[in-house]
Amino acid sequence: MRLRVNSIAMTAALGAMTAIGPISTDMYLPSLPDISGRLGDGVSRAQLSLSALLVGFALGQIFYGPVSDK
Repeated sequence: MRLRVNSIAMTAALGAMTAIGPISTDMYLPSLPDISGRLGDGVSRAQLSLSALLVGFALGQIFYGPVSDK
């Protein structure tokens, strides 16, 4: 299935892909205290997992950007 560039479906798909990063961060942040409590570790280690999430998004964009341009 191919999306036409000037279609509503393409706009919705691009909007959804753009929103994944901020939505995942907004869902993740309120759970940081619970994550650290359930894992029995400090808050700094739970914050490190958020850093890993952001690094994963950055690496994904570096990889997927050139692939999508082709």
